[in-house]
Amino acid sequence: MRNAGKKVTNRVNRPCVVIPVYKTSISDDELLSLNLCKKILGHYTVILAAPEGMSVEAYLTFWPELKIERFKASYFKNTKAYSKMLLSAGFYGRFLEYDYMLIYQGDALVFKDELQYWCDQNYTYIGSPWIDAHWIQLYKDYHLGFIEKRINRVGNGGLSLRRVKTFYKACKWLWPIASLFWKEEDVFWSNVAYFLYPGFRIPDFNTALKFSFELQPRKAFDLNNQQIPFGCHAWEKYDRVFWEDILKKNEVLTFK
Repeated sequence: MRNAGKKVTNRVNRPCVVIPVYKTSISDDELLSLNLCKKILGHYTVILAAPEGMSVEAYLTFWPELKIERFKASYFKNTKAYSKMLLSAGFYGRFLEYDYMLIYQGDALVFKDELQYWCDQNYTYIGSPWIDAHWIQLYKDYHLGFIEKRINRVGNGGLSLRRVKTFYKACKWLWPIASLFWKEEDVFWSNVAYFLYPGFRIPDFNTALKFSFELQPRKAFDLNNQQIPFGCHAWEKYDRVFWEDILKKNEVLTFK
């Protein structure tokens, strides 16, 4: 497995934050996610990726400065359709005026204003490491260890940074493969595009831990020298108690 080292340039990379939404109402957990995004990343351009025809009034009431990009409603029906959208050149083509996009799903949290820092590391794609992921373990269970050993374990897409122009070009170049891919889009980017598209740069495991946690957050916290990352994904699904404690200790938000 190849893991590209850091390459920092003097050029300022321009980011945007893209929040995919598919519901007209906002839950308490989603409101926490939006609140942190507004508080910490609100000085960047923040864009809702929403279905055509869906009301976004609740989001604009909370955050009037949000920009809106509309996509086919069919892309938001399920995970498979959403993955298809994030494997399409048409999606990234909407954001070509930016160098990077941060995909910030409704179950993501951000803790530090480090977006520009991560953009300036000039990776193509960054997502949290998959720690003890079930889908990776299955390869061992089915005696396919030779595949398991080659899997890149960095790249969860729920909170992920993507170089827009490279993703746009890679979607076109790899479409014959992407159109047949059966798993989630983040697995494609981290384990197909990474190996096939020239210059597709992803950080190593330890660097990615500084960017985000998802699976096994307590273990990730220890592996990261008990430092919180830039953000996390699926916090309410994977050890909510741990994250509530982190939020309280760091005075990010006070829980009721």
